[in-house]
Amino acid sequence: MARATFTVARLTSSGVADSTFGSSGTATTTFCGSRSRIFGLSVDAVGNILALGWNNLANLVFAVARFSSSGALDSTFGDPSTPGRTVLDFYGSTNYVTAIQPVLDSLGNQTGFIVAGLVAQSTGAFTSNQYWGLARYYNNGTLDTTFGTNGAAPGQFLLFGSIGRAMTTLFLSSSGIAILRGRLMPSWFGRLALVLALVNVAFLPTMFFGSDAAQFYSAVGWGTTATIPALVVCWILVASIILVKDPTRRLTQ
Repeated sequence: MARATFTVARLTSSGVADSTFGSSGTATTTFCGSRSRIFGLSVDAVGNILALGWNNLANLVFAVARFSSSGALDSTFGDPSTPGRTVLDFYGSTNYVTAIQPVLDSLGNQTGFIVAGLVAQSTGAFTSNQYWGLARYYNNGTLDTTFGTNGAAPGQFLLFGSIGRAMTTLFLSSSGIAILRGRLMPSWFGRLALVLALVNVAFLPTMFFGSDAAQFYSAVGWGTTATIPALVVCWILVASIILVKDPTRRLTQ
């Protein structure tokens, strides 16, 4: 099976391969022979090309390679054991890098670069915490340890659970009121919607209870993202059964 490589191509202004770059217009490299994908590029002031993507070692990791303006792998960049390349693994799980941004000093000179992407931390056989991950490097490809924790900084959108519960509360409360006033379904079903809306309100403060997926009452906990949504799905399923069973008759109780 062929292994995917980091491949960069340069075209002339007329759209043909630039034969002065790399090998017939393309430059390639691999990371320990394992599969790799490029998702972003950045070119510095002297024409060096930073290629950003992921590499599938034991798991997916952040991967960065630097090519010179001529398309040669830059041996002055990155890990000494893999000249021209560097990788970063946050938690030993899935890492998808998607963006790169130069870091400039007050005079506009590039002093390094920041990469960003999705980072996962396994918390069990079927659960994981998901973060956005940032890492800052110096120009030579070494991590800037003054940034975050040893150069890397994971973060999470703690409002994720609260926003989801707020929107679900709005949906259920409006549905319950419409059912009770319009009498298009049994009144008990409208009251059930209002009860479920109150349950969702109880989960609005989850943003203050951390981001551990294994915890029931956290921003991405299994109570917030699995149990409550499952109850709502069951309510929608019952609504479907009622409508299929009697789509036209107005029921009053």
